[in-house]
Amino acid sequence: MVCIRSASQVLPKDPLLLGCEALLWAKKGDWQKAEQLIQKAIRGGKSLSHTHHMMHAVAAAYAVLEKPTQALSWLRKASVTGLPLYPVFVTTLISLPCITTPVFWS
Repeated sequence: MVCIRSASQVLPKDPLLLGCEALLWAKKGDWQKAEQLIQKAIRGGKSLSHTHHMMHAVAAAYAVLEKPTQALSWLRKASVTGLPLYPVFVTTLISLPCITTPVFWS
């Protein structure tokens, strides 16, 4: 979290950083804060990085929040915009509860 906050001082409102911070808050159990940051990341402007990395972070955050439909939607967006790494997605998300949800595999 310290690294993200430090980077945010240099790049405030960067969508990738907001997505990563959302994932961390989701993992810490603060789902409301995670949702707020996801929305900021999605609405964010130009990122210093490629947008598909933000999409992957948002997908992972949604997976932690047990929202498989949104997680899969953002994984698909990340895939078609330059990050088509389904094996990485599955490896990243395999331990999460939503991975067993039928919608995740449909």
